[in-house]
Amino acid sequence: ASGARETSDVDVTLLKAEGLVPQDLLAYDAFVFGSPTYLGGVSGVFKSFMDSTGGMWKRQQLKGKLAAGFTVSALPSGDKQSTLLSMFVFAMQHGMVWVGNAILPEQHSGVPYEEAANRLGSWSGLMAQAGHSAPADASFVPDDLKTARMFGRHFAESLNRNPLPLKDIDFRRGYDGAGRVVVELANNQVGVDIRQQGQSLVVEFLRSTLPDNLRRRLDVIDFGTPVQTITTTQVGDRVRMTVEP
Repeated sequence: ASGARETSDVDVTLLKAEGLVPQDLLAYDAFVFGSPTYLGGVSGVFKSFMDSTGGMWKRQQLKGKLAAGFTVSALPSGDKQSTLLSMFVFAMQHGMVWVGNAILPEQHSGVPYEEAANRLGSWSGLMAQAGHSAPADASFVPDDLKTARMFGRHFAESLNRNPLPLKDIDFRRGYDGAGRVVVELANNQVGVDIRQQGQSLVVEFLRSTLPDNLRRRLDVIDFGTPVQTITTTQVGDRVRMTVEP
């Protein structure tokens, strides 16, 4: 989390899998899943969380969101790869986009093993090692803490580069009879380009994606405003909205 917070325009929230309501995930643009490796897989609590998202899978409500994973075990291997693969398959079934670990092992460059980033050599996600009974604040070697910060920063930077989905589009009639188009953006960093095209108003949201449920043509004649239709489409890496009188 500390590494991700080093990146501007990224808010980080720590959620516990235990008791997590699946619909709460809709408020977030990306996820870094984490679980200890237990008997070669994710913990029972994390597996229960995964299973609870079955209803969201049917509607593909997490489609297009970024995902990554990390895990820890007491041994250098400990079958951690199978835990990360379980998270990866879970993300793929939900239509999410997986971000791996792009950190090269530093021991190959002469850095001492226990100080080297990604010393365990994992590219599918973040791996760490900790003793069975060591306290949480003293469990990890310096390398693993450094790798975790770098991994979090890399994930946050990937999120900043990734087009973000529009969250909602609505239409309302103002007190003066004017039409109001209300668009909920992923964050306040989305670029907006507005231009007049004939009698229509064209609004483009840069580096944005349009969820399937918002790909529609709104007929708003009944509102009694100068606006008759609003058509929203995906054009390359931007969303185009055409407001017609």
